[in-house]
Amino acid sequence: MSAQTTQQAPAIELIVEQDKEGQVAANVPLRWKISPEMAQNLAQKGVEPFMLLIIANDGYETDRYLVPLKVGMTFLQMRRPGTGTIYATIVWQKDGEDSVKKIVLRKDDYGNYMFEPLRWFKPGLAAVERRLDELIEIVRLHDTDEESTALASLKSERKQLRAQLEILLNQEEVFGLFDGFRAIERSTESDQINIEVPEAMFAADPPRWMTWLGTFYKWPRKAQDQCDLRRRALLTAASLPFVVPIVVVLGVIVGAGWLAFKLVAVLVTAVLLFFGVRNLDYSVIYEWDNFELGDIWRYTEPSFWLYKKVIVEVEQPHANHSYTVTKYEPRNLAFTWISPPVLVFFVSLQLILNGFAMSSLLYGIGFPVVLALLTPFFAKWLKRRKAGASKESVITEEKRSKLEHELILLTAGGSAKLSDLPTGQRTVRLRYLNLKATVCKPFAR
Repeated sequence: MSAQTTQQAPAIELIVEQDKEGQVAANVPLRWKISPEMAQNLAQKGVEPFMLLIIANDGYETDRYLVPLKVGMTFLQMRRPGTGTIYATIVWQKDGEDSVKKIVLRKDDYGNYMFEPLRWFKPGLAAVERRLDELIEIVRLHDTDEESTALASLKSERKQLRAQLEILLNQEEVFGLFDGFRAIERSTESDQINIEVPEAMFAADPPRWMTWLGTFYKWPRKAQDQCDLRRRALLTAASLPFVVPIVVVLGVIVGAGWLAFKLVAVLVTAVLLFFGVRNLDYSVIYEWDNFELGDIWRYTEPSFWLYKKVIVEVEQPHANHSYTVTKYEPRNLAFTWISPPVLVFFVSLQLILNGFAMSSLLYGIGFPVVLALLTPFFAKWLKRRKAGASKESVITEEKRSKLEHELILLTAGGSAKLSDLPTGQRTVRLRYLNLKATVCKPFAR
């Protein structure tokens, strides 16, 4: 089946490169042409237009591309053999909304596009419903006013739209680009083209050694084409000789982490001993697989500096034997005050108070000086920022003229060959995509 347009729109025209049998390659060169009226209209809006391209097979979307309109050409990579349809329309950012790229290419946690431009719908229904809602609100707000010619005209239009709505509701649904976009702006014109991609146009199964190298690492997605697989295989082959040193380095890092933990355990134990805590568990230090730092103080007894250990013998007259009980009694207060922890505490407190007093004095003197030095620089920065913001918010005639000149180049049309493009449109990226299309066939899925 040859490539053919199934919906001709004069404002947008898709052009593909096909062989004598009417078949296209799996890497499809695609060029587009727009009407002079479309170019002038977009230039007057002063927006950055994009060509939205969606590939569908058997009524399901398989891929989408968002390309700056002024580029004029791109290469689409097909995912499966057989008959496919390419849908195209021009979109741009809506005031107050996110960028077109963020909206069109955003995906959910499962890797599915959140924006659905392809669906079953009734053409024209969304536009009629939107306009009818606007008229209902306008008439409601002004219905209490004195009847005027303008209000009568709006009511007449509302009546006509309701009649048109009844007709549209009875029509059959079609599958294609939905005409009720909300988050972005789009042209009312669109185009679509059917293409036939034979299975022979896709890459054959790669050799086993290539597959092994290309899948050695757990990549997040499968290789899309031969170049993607070769790049992964080359990366694996180049990195494998370094795997052993990396493992050794990781082992050293893990060992250093283990040693650092044991040193922390030693430090914690030393601090607790300094405060006189009894019955510490030292196994965390010498057992190599024990990483429970809390085991050190889990079964501790009162501090040596605060309590003295007393062994009391308890006699049992009826049983003719006795047993001992360990008790902890508070030490003499004088002994507690001369203990190392208390002395260190008061010395540290005195040093902190002295340092705080000195820093407060310096802060009171230095802060006004620093503020006086920085104020002129801050005022100049704020002035430049305000001037830049006011300058960027204005859409100049020069910008509109430049955009119109870029879009006028798209009205000439031509074949979907890179050599047929004007010299100014043969960008580095297009040259790269053209080279990749000749040497890298995609894998069928």
